[in-house]
Amino acid sequence: MTHHTLPALLLLSGFLLAWPAEAAKLHCPKPSADRDQDHQIALRYHSLGRVYLRAGDSELALRAFDCVLTLTEKIPMARLDLARAYDALKLYSTARLHYRRALEDAAVAGEHAGIRKRLAELDGLTDRSNSPRDVTDPFASGPGGAPDAGGTEEDDPEPDAPQPIFDAEMRRTIATLKVLEQQRLREACGTPVPPKRLTERWWFWTGAGAAAVLSGVALYGAVRWRSLADEWDHSRDDDVHDELRG
Repeated sequence: MTHHTLPALLLLSGFLLAWPAEAAKLHCPKPSADRDQDHQIALRYHSLGRVYLRAGDSELALRAFDCVLTLTEKIPMARLDLARAYDALKLYSTARLHYRRALEDAAVAGEHAGIRKRLAELDGLTDRSNSPRDVTDPFASGPGGAPDAGGTEEDDPEPDAPQPIFDAEMRRTIATLKVLEQQRLREACGTPVPPKRLTERWWFWTGAGAAAVLSGVALYGAVRWRSLADEWDHSRDDDVHDELRG
């Protein structure tokens, strides 16, 4: 296991136990050498952050978006969503900073007008602490987090999803993150090398060669012994025959 995978595994284990209480314990895996893998994980964290932001958990959404930008800068809406999370938490100075950074990104050019409008509204506002209940909903607003004029919850044609749907989406996102981290862990540990076959080991052929040599020596000895025995028997019979003739 590498130091890149341990924080993510701890994060996922905690989420599976009790995700609502994890706002202060949300840990982000460190960037690895595999940029494609980092990008896939960042996409999931971005999706997770937007779910949190829609559910009103702006602090956890902020941590998720910050994780996205830690892993990759190639998700266009991540910076803007991070600004919206700070905006919802009424941390206006940091929100303005990220809104201005988003204005420099041509990939979100369609949001620039709304961002400028929201920056004008934030001008002069100071940061103030707020409880989890005292947050704004940037998704109930126009582009860039600016509230829609005259809009009410009753007039909203697309109300927020009910809690069961939110929970189901949350579980799916966590499950996907877990699969990605397990895949990264397997790649980090490496594929086990299969054991060599018997015929690929040096001592097998050494033993086989020695056995062949010993077998040859034994066979030669047996043949030679038989030949000498035959000669001895033949020589002995000749002597006996000579004595009888004498």
